[in-house]
Amino acid sequence: MALFKQRGWEEFYFCGVATESCVLKGAVDAFEHGFTPWLIADASASHAGIEAHEAGLLVARRFIGPGQVIPLADVPNAPVRLSPELPSLRDRRSV
Repeated sequence: MALFKQRGWEEFYFCGVATESCVLKGAVDAFEHGFTPWLIADASASHAGIEAHEAGLLVARRFIGPGQVIPLADVPNAPVRLSPELPSLRDRRSV
């Protein structure tokens, strides 16, 4: 968390597999540490099925706020500055 605060990062976008556990946990942890979490509903899923995914979204809305669960279309197209030591995606070769 210290690195996030040191870098001035305030907002985080969460998505992935296991909406009801891993994705939810990350978003709630960010919220509890004073950051602004956004959970991208249609970029997340659950290996346990749609019911588990929907349950995770319901709990997220209760914990971090209903406005914090958004569709992928609502993620802003803000530029992201990568660390200079990280290669750009264009520099990577297909295997």
